[in-house]
Amino acid sequence: MPQKSALIRYIVPLGIIAMSIFLFIALFNSKPSPKTQAIEERAWSVQSQRAVIATYSPRIQLYGQVISQQNVQLTSQIEAKITQKHVNVGDIVIKGQLLLTLDDVRLNHLLAQRLAEQEEAQLMIDKELAQVKTDRRQLKFEKNLLKIAKNTVKRTKTLEKSLMASSAQIDDNQRLEIQQEMSINKLEAKITDHSNRLKQLRAKYKQITARVNLAQDDLTYSKVSSPVNGVITAISADIGEVMRKGNALISISDTDNIEIQSLIPQRQFHLLNELYQHKQTVVGTIKLNKQRIKTQLSRLPNVINDDMATSYAFFEIKKAGAPLIIGQTVELLIELAPIAKGIALPHDALYGVDSIFLIKDERLVRTKVDWLGETWVDGKQFILVQNETINPDDEILVSKFANARQGLKVKSSRTINRNSSETKQKDPSS
Repeated sequence: MPQKSALIRYIVPLGIIAMSIFLFIALFNSKPSPKTQAIEERAWSVQSQRAVIATYSPRIQLYGQVISQQNVQLTSQIEAKITQKHVNVGDIVIKGQLLLTLDDVRLNHLLAQRLAEQEEAQLMIDKELAQVKTDRRQLKFEKNLLKIAKNTVKRTKTLEKSLMASSAQIDDNQRLEIQQEMSINKLEAKITDHSNRLKQLRAKYKQITARVNLAQDDLTYSKVSSPVNGVITAISADIGEVMRKGNALISISDTDNIEIQSLIPQRQFHLLNELYQHKQTVVGTIKLNKQRIKTQLSRLPNVINDDMATSYAFFEIKKAGAPLIIGQTVELLIELAPIAKGIALPHDALYGVDSIFLIKDERLVRTKVDWLGETWVDGKQFILVQNETINPDDEILVSKFANARQGLKVKSSRTINRNSSETKQKDPSS
């Protein structure tokens, strides 16, 4: 009996607990289910504009720096001390203007020595010319004396036959005849060699004359003048410094031959390069305060800067004496030939470098476009793009939207189009 009562004591509580769990589960499952509500997709409010395909004149806005096509580096051509400095960095100079003066005392002494040597050489030439004249006159006299000596020998031989002259007298007269012939031969040889001696003296004169010219050139180098119209960009020497031959003196930028060096982004570079390779003239305008200066693309090196993904373009100035300062930064407006089937859009319509969004069935559709530059319509600036697949009146997203992505649902409010084909294009800078 005790065992049976103990068993009942454990079974009854467990049964109660099991019954409670069963009732809890039954009540939980019988609870009415809440009605599920469908989540409606949000439509983002954006601005759009219909596509107007027309002919536009694209423009590219760039910034460039005024540089000189020729930077002149003047160096010392002589060894001398600088005695005077007539200009400073930044000064505008004209061709032939005196810039530096170097000490010329030693150069004047050297020139005087060379001139004296030249004068001496000329005197030697004059002496040789006078001497040959004397020798030729002397030769005539010597030949006459030879005739007399020969006649004397003949008479002596005749007298010898008459026993009126001795053999000793004949020998003496023949000796005189031979001596006279020797004198004539020496004189003739001297006269013959005259042309060689004269050539030698004249060669020496030319050599000394060349030294004179060099000394005169060195003297002119003591006055350092500007070879161009330009601006002083650097002075490498000061008063009192002794310059060696080849030492840098002054740097000058030629202001008569200036150009604009502009850094071109890749997408603009490819557009200009295509025109440049096809020999098409690319003109532009430099905006300088209220002035407008015409310019033209002159060089387009086919090199891309790897660090900046850019390249340089060079534009020549079409107006002589343009009021531009070397090193000055200027704004350029490049004018390109009119392009058909272009689409003018606000800047906010471009996503990345080559994409826009079309709105079709209230969904965004990302579309690639070719960037052609910029254009002006009614005094307002627009970007100019092109895509052959875009149709007239297609709706284009024109507001900058951070969440823009393919397939996003949007609710658009259309902006007023001001870039229709009938709208007059007007550049506010003109």
